Order: sequence, then C-alpha cells, then structure tokens
Amino acid sequence: MTTYCRFGITTLLSIDFIKLVLISIVLAVPISWYFINSWLEDFAYRIHVSWWTFALAGISALVIALVTVSYQAIKAALQNPVYLIKIIKKQQLCLKRILKSHGEI
Repeated sequence: MTTYCRFGITTLLSIDFIKLVLISIVLAVPISWYFINSWLEDFAYRIHVSWWTFALAGISALVIALVTVSYQAIKAALQNPVYLIKIIKKQQLCLKRILKSHGEI
C-alpha cells in the first residue's frame, strides 16, 4: 500500500468522523447554553458564560476526536492485510468450535 493510499484512507475516515463531531457540537452548544444560563439565574451572584467557553470545549472535542480517529486509521492502514485476514479466519474457526461444543450449531 502506498503512502498516498494510506493518507487517503486516514483522511476519509477522519473527515467522516469530524462531520459527526461537528454536528454534535452544533446541537449541544445551544442546549447547554440554555441550561447553564437557566441554572445560573438562581444564584445571587450571577456570572456571564462567555462564548469562548463553548468554543474551547468544541475545539477540545474536535482535537480529541481527530487524534483518536487518526491514530486508529493509521494503525489500521499500516497493518498487513494478509495477516489481518488470517486472524479473522482463526477467530471464526474458534467461534464455530465454541458454538459447536455448546450445541448451538
């Protein structure tokens, strides 16, 4: 597998996952802002929640998601596909033996 192909796989997986994280941020920020402001209204000493608090939380979530997905995608891209197929075949055979011994096949 070429380096470009590995980079392409990593990019595709990362972009798809980042889209989901962005959608969750867009949904979570207004809801959390509403509930935080409602909760803070009951206190005698009120504070204002700044926009950068939500921006920092969103950027942190994006960075964590990007690092996690990129690591897993790169790890998967560097694996030898023949080795992975052998492992899967061994797991399937082992599962069949277990199910057969319990009388479920």
